[in-house]
Amino acid sequence: MWSAAPEGERAPALVPLGEGYALRFERERGTLLDLGQGEGGALRMRGALSLVAVVRMDAVPPGKVSLISKWRLTRGGRSFELGLTASRQLFFTISASGTWPERARELLSTRQLEPGEIYLVAATFEPDASMALYVNGAESGRIADRIPGEVFDSETPVLLGNRPGAEDACAFDGIIGGAWFHPSAPGAEALARAAAELGLDRPPPPELELLEPPYDLDAVRERTRDWYRRLQAPGEPYGAYRMRPGSPPDLYASADVAWIRWIQDDLDLEAAQRREWIAYIGDQQDPGDGSYRHLTGHCATHAFCHATGALNMLGGRQRHRPALLDAYLDVEGVPAWLDGIDWVNQWGASHDVWGAGVPLVCTPSTPVEWTEAVFGWLDAEADPGTGFWRRGVEASSPMQYLGGAFHIWPLYAALERPIPHPERVIDGVLALQRPSGSFGGGFDYGNMDGVWVLQYLCERTDWRREEVLEALERNLHGLMEVYNRDPGRFFSSAHSTESRIATLAMLQAALPEAVRSALRWRNPWHRRELFAILCRGD
Repeated sequence: MWSAAPEGERAPALVPLGEGYALRFERERGTLLDLGQGEGGALRMRGALSLVAVVRMDAVPPGKVSLISKWRLTRGGRSFELGLTASRQLFFTISASGTWPERARELLSTRQLEPGEIYLVAATFEPDASMALYVNGAESGRIADRIPGEVFDSETPVLLGNRPGAEDACAFDGIIGGAWFHPSAPGAEALARAAAELGLDRPPPPELELLEPPYDLDAVRERTRDWYRRLQAPGEPYGAYRMRPGSPPDLYASADVAWIRWIQDDLDLEAAQRREWIAYIGDQQDPGDGSYRHLTGHCATHAFCHATGALNMLGGRQRHRPALLDAYLDVEGVPAWLDGIDWVNQWGASHDVWGAGVPLVCTPSTPVEWTEAVFGWLDAEADPGTGFWRRGVEASSPMQYLGGAFHIWPLYAALERPIPHPERVIDGVLALQRPSGSFGGGFDYGNMDGVWVLQYLCERTDWRREEVLEALERNLHGLMEVYNRDPGRFFSSAHSTESRIATLAMLQAALPEAVRSALRWRNPWHRRELFAILCRGD
């Protein structure tokens, strides 16, 4: 326990706790306590390590918050960190390289802390052996694979209550009654005795309810409902959703939730709700060129296509004719447009191909000559050795090929045209799968892209079929591990969550025996009727 108040503008306040004192950390002030390297460098630990703290969370954090951190966002600045996620779970991170994620590992607790309750929390690290978390002396998560062999000996200080420098991190809002560091990893018995000595030997919070195979998608659907209800902006029209609680409502979030609810067959709305939602999206459209105002960094055509999908799902129509697409309809200009895409960094650059191309090819009034010109260029420029775009251009990373191709394949699928070189595409996507089961990285849009094309092609070719199904099953287990262990990451934002919900719909289609549900979820990405441009008065 603490005995004296620290000094400094961002220092926490000293408050009574039991028979002693605790430090009160406040999110609004961005409070932190800098412990430096410890006396004689005692906090520069490299071997076994345990972090123990008495904590009370007073408000659920909007993102990750640090309790104890030697984890500055500079190269070579990361060593260890114990903190809380937005889903009220402890996380414990160790890096042996000083960077993330190279030679680093993170563990999440299997219990959720309740605001206002005092806990003894602990994290232990045994090099090359295990990492574990404890709450009131009870184990709350352990991993024993791919454990780093040491803690990186960074020059950065140890901080309590904050980890400055991360966009998604913020100061802890609560109290820390004490913090202890040990160059050893005590077991559950020692931690239980410590909890008892502090009067914190009451039962820990219950374990998280984990879904097991065959995974219950109806339970996921109900949890998704609870999540998106919290995104509805207070005092705003129905359908004015926010990316995250506390952020302002936005077109993308409103469209994202429409997509999510359409995928899960969850758009049974009252007439007034439907009208308000459609009107909110319509309010974001510019009457001049038909583009949509939004708060993200996406290009104008991507926003238009995303809004078009949402409107069609809701039964609405465009208020204004999309004049922004007129420039794309010049048949003679098609080669210059597609040639001008940044194919080195095509994942983001190809948003324009999807945003303009998909609604135009899906709209019956689009000239056939234009559509044929687009596919003629795309067919000729697909690399026969990889199936990706563009032949003769080396992308900046393998994921650039996949992310860029996904913005093109829905054009083919919407018109039921064969995807070029499907066998090479399958080879390339399978090569991207990581040990976690994801394709190329985390379980976000890049992963969804890989699942989409494998599931789509699996229905159209037998090439490496067993390997494809095994890869999709690994992906399902990895994605559900995120859902089970880190719900704050699964439901991170409206836009990212859309990718994971869509991925589950595709995995249900590919692996019907691996999930169970009273409803068949739907895949929106190549449904022609969802992207046709329908304007008022047409």
